Amino acid sequence: MRHFTYKNLDELRQSCSAIGAEHVRFEPDPARVRAILARPVQVADIDVGNAIAIHPMEGCDGTLDGSPGDLTIRRYQRFASSGAKLVWFEATAVTPEGRANPRQLWLHRENVAAYASLLEQFRRIHREQFGSTDDLLEPLQLTHSGRYSYRQPLVAYNHSVLDKPGTRVLEDEYIERLHSASTHTRAQLGQKAETFDDEVRAVFRRHGIERLRYGVTGVVTWAAPVTA
Repeated sequence: MRHFTYKNLDELRQSCSAIGAEHVRFEPDPARVRAILARPVQVADIDVGNAIAIHPMEGCDGTLDGSPGDLTIRRYQRFASSGAKLVWFEATAVTPEGRANPRQLWLHRENVAAYASLLEQFRRIHREQFGSTDDLLEPLQLTHSGRYSYRQPLVAYNHSVLDKPGTRVLEDEYIERLHSASTHTRAQLGQKAETFDDEVRAVFRRHGIERLRYGVTGVVTWAAPVTA
């Protein structure tokens, strides 16, 4: 990948032209850019306060037990004060064996209070600086790294290019346990969950994958921590 350092908008525009991307258009007026980013955005049935989003990039700085570390907390404190109204909390493993590295966040019953504290701090800082969290959306990306798990590959099917010969395929019972873990989320999403399942299965079928059972385990919206 070629590295680049653009000093101004003209350099970026010239680079796009050089690779044949003349169709890309840029807004040169800073006031117009600010107005565009300040527009509210409808996300499902939620009115998000502006069009600025922070994507779920992993910091790989959690503690060994999966809790948010000091650098994790500092990062989300800064996100809270950034003004972005869509802040997507980074990939958080749902099982210890499904972590991509030993510092990836991992949410479980023993550390749920640490995540509740992180979310409370995040909302408090944002509220103090911007007056309200009513138009703030903070989804959490739940993940299982599958074949990229750091301890050993965990695959639902053998891929001829990505997997080594003889890589063990997970049993259906294991996949079903991941599926059942999303019961609460599915109940909240209702028909949206069923629609999502249908769309994902259609993608799998196009790639000749029929065996895998798939459910909504990937994304939840923060709620009160489960204590029972």
